[in-house]
Amino acid sequence: MKEQPNDHHHQNSSAIGRWLVLEARTKMSAGCRDGLAGWFALRAMLLCVLCVLCIGCADPVESMAAARHWPMPHAARPSRMASITAVPPTPAGTEPVQTQDRTCSFEPDTDYDTTQGGHVKAISQQQCCDVCWNISTCKVGVYQAPTSTCYWKGGIVKAKHKVGVVSCVARAPPPPPPPYNCSAPGARCAGRIGATHWNPCYFINATLPSLLDGAHVLAGTGSKVIKVATFNPRAMYPFNSPAWPDDSAFDSLLSMVSHPYYKTLWSMPEFETYILIAYSTVGGPAGGSISYWTRGITEAQAAEETRQFHAAAAFLHRTYPNKTFVFENWEGDWASRGGSYNASKPATDLALNSMRTWLAARQHGITLAREQVRTERHQPITPTATQGRIFFSAEVNLVEASRTKGEPNMINRVIPYIQLDMVSYSSYDTEKSPANFRAALGYLQEQHNRTVHSPPGPAAVFVAEYGMGENTAPNSTIATTVQIVVNEALTFGCSYIMYWETLDNECTGQIAGCAAGRCHDSKHPVTDPKHLHGFWLVRPDGTKAWPYTYLSGKIAGRL
Repeated sequence: MKEQPNDHHHQNSSAIGRWLVLEARTKMSAGCRDGLAGWFALRAMLLCVLCVLCIGCADPVESMAAARHWPMPHAARPSRMASITAVPPTPAGTEPVQTQDRTCSFEPDTDYDTTQGGHVKAISQQQCCDVCWNISTCKVGVYQAPTSTCYWKGGIVKAKHKVGVVSCVARAPPPPPPPYNCSAPGARCAGRIGATHWNPCYFINATLPSLLDGAHVLAGTGSKVIKVATFNPRAMYPFNSPAWPDDSAFDSLLSMVSHPYYKTLWSMPEFETYILIAYSTVGGPAGGSISYWTRGITEAQAAEETRQFHAAAAFLHRTYPNKTFVFENWEGDWASRGGSYNASKPATDLALNSMRTWLAARQHGITLAREQVRTERHQPITPTATQGRIFFSAEVNLVEASRTKGEPNMINRVIPYIQLDMVSYSSYDTEKSPANFRAALGYLQEQHNRTVHSPPGPAAVFVAEYGMGENTAPNSTIATTVQIVVNEALTFGCSYIMYWETLDNECTGQIAGCAAGRCHDSKHPVTDPKHLHGFWLVRPDGTKAWPYTYLSGKIAGRL
């Protein structure tokens, strides 16, 4: 594919050029019908010449092809359209292309605040939908019938009520799958649907330590499963938590999971399962460098990983015999890249091979603890039990490219080569597509090299993360995405489906309490929604977001 130029002028010109050519083709067709082919043909030629000489299209044939086959695939569209303030709509009298890719979901009496956008004339909400589709950065068009105006909006968008307008949400995901029946016998949705509470930017109840504050918020949904971080706890749960010591005091994973704040969480009767984003102190105190192994891992380091996971798992298994604990890592495909978020740049062979050793050592510690405690109790290990279990899982996050293109990632270069109790999936690369998400879950199950104690069948797979920020996506897209993941994962048989997240962890702007997009300052919570992305069940003011209502309704068997 030809490389797209990077200057704004070319991006603006390309969009307008495509419209000019599309109008030329429309006028030529109209001219033939009216017997004025010569005049319109001449006008069309002049338009094409203008496109080539003044606007910067590569050539008229390419431009005509672009107009004929618009919309282009998303990846092939100009990537820097943010500077456009207006683009011409589909020419009057031209029927919009009716394809699945061009559809919008329409929301009456709904407007959107935004950080970027523009407006053009439009004669219908479908034409406004087309306008939004023709701009790669447009998330929603807002059609105002009395003035025949389409306002396209990108950047950070947030819905608000406004009578008399219709929002046209482009690139909305397909309709959600049929709802899973959580009221059916054996559905156990309360024990499967949960959320993550990790590094919140604010708190709801100032009388509770930050770790427990979010746990109580999630418990309000009726969920019995929570995911928390068990490393760098002072930074991850900073508010109203004077009992956290300095990081240097945490010299092992056991010293973290046995802290009084965590012990209170493990004792909460509302929860039966805890998923732990867990790290040893091999990389440094309180977890230290969680990707140290990307540069290689020694036998001594692997042995220490096993020792620390054994000790922590045995403590939890002995002390809380009726609770289930699942230890896992954070998104392994990013971690294997040393924290880089560039999916097109694969992890090194050294990092992937070291990851095998690192994960196997952690799994070995869990296996030893499970066998030791069960022997002490004279109890058999039963993978089908619903309480009193302990597992290890490896979390992957780049699955679709490996499944469809064979690109080297954790799921095909690490997971098949080591035995693991479970495999978990941070599913942002497929969460909007029911078919792709379902196929990804199946691919995880196929690649999984199970242990003898793995949960049976698809229950050895779970969704570690999914979700969208309320301030970064239209409401209808959030609702459809959540319903896709929850219902597909429940139907597939996943053991857990963990929403991201309970209280938002992503801040924006140069404000007190926000540093590099995260919140670690115990004295400065970030409570202004304008400076948060909106990954939340409960907002800073205590109001419940739509996912809270949906998930609690699902758990209760009402939806």
